[in-house]
Formats: sequence, structure tokens, C-alpha cells
Amino acid sequence: MIAALSDFFSSGGFMPHGHCYFWTRGLIHLHVFSDSLIAAAYFSIPITLAWFVRRRRDIDFGWMFILFAVFILACGMTHLMEVWNIWHATYWLSGTVKAITAAASVPTAILLTRLVPQALALPSPAQLRGVNIALEDEVRTRRAAEEKLRELNAELEARVARRTADLEAANEELRHNLEERKRAEASQAQLAAIVQSSGDAIMSKNLDGTITSWNPGAERTFGYAAEEALGKPMLMIFPPERKKEEPQIFDRICNGEAVGHFETERLRKDGVRIHASVSISPIRNSSGQIVAASTIVRDITENKRVESEMRRMLIELERSNQELQQFAYVASHDLKEPLRAVTGCVQLLRQQYAPKLDERGQEFINHAVGGALRMQQLIDGLLSYSRLDQQDAELQMVDFTGIVERARSNLETAIEESGARLVIGSMPSVKCHAGQMVQLFQNLLGNAVKFRGDLPAEIHVGAQRKDDAWLFSVRDNGIGIEPEFRERVFGLFQRLHTRRKYAGTGIGLAICRKIVERHHGKIWVDSEEEGGAIFYFTLPDQPSS
Repeated sequence: MIAALSDFFSSGGFMPHGHCYFWTRGLIHLHVFSDSLIAAAYFSIPITLAWFVRRRRDIDFGWMFILFAVFILACGMTHLMEVWNIWHATYWLSGTVKAITAAASVPTAILLTRLVPQALALPSPAQLRGVNIALEDEVRTRRAAEEKLRELNAELEARVARRTADLEAANEELRHNLEERKRAEASQAQLAAIVQSSGDAIMSKNLDGTITSWNPGAERTFGYAAEEALGKPMLMIFPPERKKEEPQIFDRICNGEAVGHFETERLRKDGVRIHASVSISPIRNSSGQIVAASTIVRDITENKRVESEMRRMLIELERSNQELQQFAYVASHDLKEPLRAVTGCVQLLRQQYAPKLDERGQEFINHAVGGALRMQQLIDGLLSYSRLDQQDAELQMVDFTGIVERARSNLETAIEESGARLVIGSMPSVKCHAGQMVQLFQNLLGNAVKFRGDLPAEIHVGAQRKDDAWLFSVRDNGIGIEPEFRERVFGLFQRLHTRRKYAGTGIGLAICRKIVERHHGKIWVDSEEEGGAIFYFTLPDQPSS
């Protein structure tokens, strides 16, 4: 084996090719250079084919490139052996390389022959350009179609959105209409319940006067059952002399005018007449046309009877008050003369016979004189109280500063003796009876001086605007009034203290209340925490006469 390999790589006695070229340098260099370049080119081509096949694994006949690479590589080796054989005569090795090249070239040629039809079937560059152009056109067409599709989708979405909005609006309107219908039905049901439960007679009639509805209140008021009244003329409940009202009512209803409450008479089934308050309204259909009328009748017979009775009682009361006032005036006036005679006789008896009487007899005379004087004060007070209703002088605008000053002047002696201090605030001008206002303040100031405590009296008179009236106040630092007695003190002949402690008749505050009420005002009293009382009274800014 070793000997065979040695013979394979030896020259075997053969001459190198250089002898054939006579070792001509130029010729040798030409063959070496040419064969070397051919070999280098042959060696580079398989590398390129191998890189191409590796990069394009998707090519169906990549194996052909491999065969080409092997064949070309073998061809390169033959040219490389030609350069080697110029100096070395290893022709067995060179022949082997050529045999390998032949072995690679024959399958390549055979397979290439079979591959040529497939290669011919491949499109030409012109065809590829046409295909590319067609593909580009198709791409543009597809893009245009996609753009159009997007536009159509956008338009469709817009239409869907509008349709959805329209459906939502329609649904909302439908819900609103359903709610309105439910409310209307509830309102109608409520109205029907009100009509059925109403104590008034509620009826309806068409334009020819025929009754079309008749509630239970109408049954109770007129005595007709609904079955009896429906379809009958409304005139059946009119007294004969009242039937002329119906044409007048009809004309007003046809003109769209509602007939407000008016009092008249109607006729029951049993023939009894009743006093009635009637109101009538037109009924319109959905187009606004008047098609009927509704009538509400209230039986006011009992009201009329009570009203008549009240008028009779009011007249009787006014007559009784006048008689009572006249009696009080006459009685107090007529009692003064005999009382004056009794008082004079008792005083003369005390002056002339007092020294002749013992202590107990003098005490009896003093009691008689004191009782006569108190009786005189009571009669004077009662006379003043009764005269208030007879003082009907016209109201005049009066400055209340002057009123309070006149009252203080009348009480000047009592104020000075008690050491009282009177403070008068800003006073308004109000329409009133000046004389009665002087008496009002004189009584209030006199009480403040009388019912003072251990300290000298401090009296403050003030006024302030309150809504449409003036609020006057008289405040003192006296003994005050307990809450349970604040209403009682304004009663006639009401006293909270004995005559020995505080003199008086118990008429002063009753006169004050009567004066204020005659001027359409109110009077009351409060007490302060630190002591004293505050009398308040109101007078309207523009009182009625």
C-alpha cells in the first residue's frame, strides 16, 4: 500500500512539462499566471455559490448549485495541477484530479439537462417587471379599496352612531311619554277618586244639557241615583224660576268662559229647595274644541241658616251691648248724686260729732267715709270705661311726644313726690284719638309710679317700627308682675294687692286694653329678670276709622 501511494505521488521517470516549454521563462510565467488565475476564480465561485445557497434556502433546486460548486472546484484543481506539473511530473495525481472532475461534470451535465426546462419555465426579467407592475397596480387597487372600505366603515359607524342616538332619543321620548302617561293615569285616577269621595255634587253635561256623569256627592245632594240622573236634562234640578239661568250659562261656556262661584237655588228629588254655590267650567277635547261642561254644586243651606242665625245674634249682641253701655253710663251717673249726699252727710257727721264719739264710733265714721270715697272712685272709673264706646271722634295724626308730655303733666305731683325719673325716647306720629292716648299713657305711667319698689321709679317710654305697626313700650323698675297674673291684670275690677298696700279701683288697665283694641292694636305685659315690668302695645300705622 505504501509503495502504491509512493508511486502515485512520484514522477515515475516522467519529465515535467517545463521540458516541453524548454524552460522558457516567459512561456512558463504565462502558463503559471493564467492557470493560477483560473484556479483562483474557480475556487472563489464555489464559495459564492455556497453562500448563496445558504442565504436562499427557499430555492427548490439549490442542490444544483452544490453540484456546480463541486464541479468548478474540481476544475480549479486541474488548473492548479497544471501549474504543479511544470516542475513535478506527478501525472498520476493530475489524472486522478481530472478523473474526479470528470465524475463531477457528468452528473452535473445530466442534471442540468433535466433542469433546463424548469429554468426555461421561470419568468423572464421583463415578465417579472410586468408581474411587479401588475402587483403594484393590485396593491394600489387594494389600498384604494381599503381606503374606500375605511371610508365606508367610517360612514357606516357614523350612521350607526346617528341611528343609535336617534334610537336613544326615541327611547327617551318613549320613556318620557310612558312616564307622562303613567302620571296622567295616576292623576286621572286620583282625580276620579277625589270626584267620587268629594262631598260636593260634581256632574258633567254635554252641550245639549244632557247629564253624562253624576258622582256620589250629587246623589247625596239631590237624592237622584246615578242611574236615574244619567241621560236626563240638567234642568231637572232647577226650580222653575231659575231655569232662565241655563241659557246664560250655556252661552258663557260655549265662549270658553268659566262660570265662577255664584249662589243660587236648586231642587232636590223630594221637591225641597236648597241654597247652592255653583261653579261651571268648559271641557275641551284633544283638539281644544269645547264638547261638554263640568258643574260643581255645594249645598250651602246649612251655611245660610248659620249665617242668618249669626246675623240675628250679632244684631241682638249689638243691641245688648248698647243697652249695657247705656245702663252702665246711666247707673254710674245716677249713683253719683245719692253717693255725694251720703258722703257729705258722713263728713259733716265726723266734723261735728267726732269729738263726742268714742274711739270705736270714730272708726265706724272713718270706714263709712273711706267706703264712700272708694265707691266714688269706682263710679268714676266705670263711667270713664263706659264713655270709651261713646267717643267716636275722627282719628287725627298726633305726635306722641306731646301725648306723653301731657300724661306726665297730669301726674306731675305724684312723680315729684315719689322722686320718679321719666325718660322719653323718640316718638312717632300716628292717627288716633288724642284724648284716649293721653288716658292710656297716664294709666301706665301712674301704675309705674304707684307700684315702685324700694328705689325711686325709673320709667322709660319708647317706640319702634314693627312691620306695618308701631310698637310702644313703658318699662319700669318696680315690683313686676308674676307670669300667671299677666293676663288677669287687664280684667275689669281685677286687683293683685290689698287697698291698704296699694290704692286703686282695678279699672285702669281694663281701660288701657279697651283703648288699644278700639284702635285695632294689642296690649300685653312682660317682666324683666332684674325686676320691673314692661307694658307693650301696638297701634297700626294707618288704622281704620
